[in-house]
Amino acid sequence: MSKFQKTKRELARHALGLEHGQKKSYRNYFETSENGQDRIDWLNMVSSGLSSQSSRTVFHMTDKGAQWALDHGETLCKEDFPQHSKGEAQ
Repeated sequence: MSKFQKTKRELARHALGLEHGQKKSYRNYFETSENGQDRIDWLNMVSSGLSSQSSRTVFHMTDKGAQWALDHGETLCKEDFPQHSKGEAQ
C-alpha cells in the first residue's frame, strides 16, 4: 500500500471511529481545517468515490469508502449505514 493510500485509509478509519481496537463504527464524519493537507486528501477521496462532502470542511465516508476502510471482523454502524444492518442483533 502506498503512503498516499495508507494516509487515506487512516483518515477513513478515523472518520468511522475505528481506532484503538473498536470493532464497530460509531460515527461517519471528519472535519478538516480550511487549508490543511487533510482537506486535500479528503477532496481526493471525494474524487475517487470513497467519500462525500457536506460542507467546505466536513466529509463523510460513502458505502464504498467505508467498506474499503474496514478490517476483517469490523462492522459498520447501522444508523450511518442502514444497508448493512440486515440480520444484525438490535
